[in-house]
Amino acid sequence: LIAGNETGGTWDVGSIYTLYAPLAYDVYSPNIVYTLTVTDSDGNAVSDVNGVLLDGADPTKDYRIKLDKIGQYLVTYTAYEEESFLKKSNSVSLVYTINVPDKIKPSIEWNGTLTSEAKVGDTIIVPAYTVSDNYSEADKIIVRVFVETPANQLLMLPGNSIVVHHAGIYRFRIMVV
Repeated sequence: LIAGNETGGTWDVGSIYTLYAPLAYDVYSPNIVYTLTVTDSDGNAVSDVNGVLLDGADPTKDYRIKLDKIGQYLVTYTAYEEESFLKKSNSVSLVYTINVPDKIKPSIEWNGTLTSEAKVGDTIIVPAYTVSDNYSEADKIIVRVFVETPANQLLMLPGNSIVVHHAGIYRFRIMVV
């Protein structure tokens, strides 16, 4: 199998991607059978812009697909020798991915404020928050709270608070993915 012009890469959501027909041949077998399958990030077969389902589709044609989901599309061309010619089944696949990243960052909204001053022995509580994203549901968003101590240690908090053991500046870092 020899690929067409494009073989994957990173594309914006909503882009139209062209799957060019590859060349398939075998030096021994005159009868090559090959197929095209394209799946989205959920593993579902994709249809081209004309409604042709690309699940074992005819790969001798060019197809255009709309990348309407965030995630990774998997393109698989498979070629094999016709069994009537060779009794041994040989096959080869050309597989590549099309990446469609979510370029809009999730957001975090605080339901209070972080303590700006504390004494040694005090407990600093990270206020409650709400996270949201344009693509992922809130329960699929990962939030990690880190604190950099005065001794320059970066600690991930297992909960929502830390006891101040040393005088100095404590810097909080919130990671939302």
